[in-house]
Amino acid sequence: MIAASPAVSGQSGRRARTGFALAARAGLALACLLALGWAVSLERTASLLVAVELPTVFGALALFGASLVLSAWRWRFGLRRMVARPPRLVSLLRLILLGIACNAFVPTTVAGDVTRAKVLQRVSGRGPAYASIMVDRLLGLAAVVSLGSLALGLAWWRGLVEGRLLLVPAAAVGLILVVVVLHRVVRQAGRTMGRLQPLLEALGAFTRRPMVPAVSFAVAILVQLVGAIAPLMLIARDLGIAVGWQVHLAVIPAVILLTLAPVTINGIGVREGALVILYGQAGVAADPAFALGIAWTLMITAFAVLGGLWWLLGTSRLSTTPADARAVRPPPAG
Repeated sequence: MIAASPAVSGQSGRRARTGFALAARAGLALACLLALGWAVSLERTASLLVAVELPTVFGALALFGASLVLSAWRWRFGLRRMVARPPRLVSLLRLILLGIACNAFVPTTVAGDVTRAKVLQRVSGRGPAYASIMVDRLLGLAAVVSLGSLALGLAWWRGLVEGRLLLVPAAAVGLILVVVVLHRVVRQAGRTMGRLQPLLEALGAFTRRPMVPAVSFAVAILVQLVGAIAPLMLIARDLGIAVGWQVHLAVIPAVILLTLAPVTINGIGVREGALVILYGQAGVAADPAFALGIAWTLMITAFAVLGGLWWLLGTSRLSTTPADARAVRPPPAG
């Protein structure tokens, strides 16, 4: 009898764990949807979705697509400070769509980030690739938290919510401060840890000029407004969800944060349940809120399928601009 090698056994174990995680999260998603089935009318939900007008559907898809282009531009804007030869905009757009596809069909919320980094490092190097993904993720998180906190603050000022809800933005500010402190600690420790040096050099190149993070953050805010808030407000109007813009601005970022938890595949079940609960606090019936969640999931899935097909049918190489691809740009003179 021939014993399996440790490498083969380890690979088999990882596949088994991945399969178990996939089955568990698919089961949780199904359980969430079944539980929601008791609170909503599936027939009413279907009729609401069918009633959404085609111009609204195309408008929402166009806005979501435009936000992906903005995301690709923001990513490249940061990469230009880290490497001398960043990939072209269309290549980064393909990578973003590939990341959406991985997040939609793989049982983890970081599969898309890891995939993007592994592909990008072929032309940019490991440090800039992972640094740019880290920055991209943190900017997106900061934008979502900022929009939600702004909406909560405005709602409190108008007397629409209780003061204790302001603990949410306070906690968000605390989280940002923790990230800043950790960045400094890791940067200091990295001086004696050679493996972190490429990552730290790339992060240093990005933060060397304050205007670069500031512009990137502003674009991250715009991405959330164009790619999440605006499309869902369009669909919500056709579904009969008649609430103020500040309610959308508070609910949608909160749902985005909840779906980041690796509980179900692609946030299915969590997204719909959170919308039902949170919009319910504003007097919205369960059926239209649930329908909005289904429409949101379908929109993400459509772009995930597009991203997977575009990657599979195209080349796996990234086109770049002429220059030295591996060198982090030196600091400006003076």
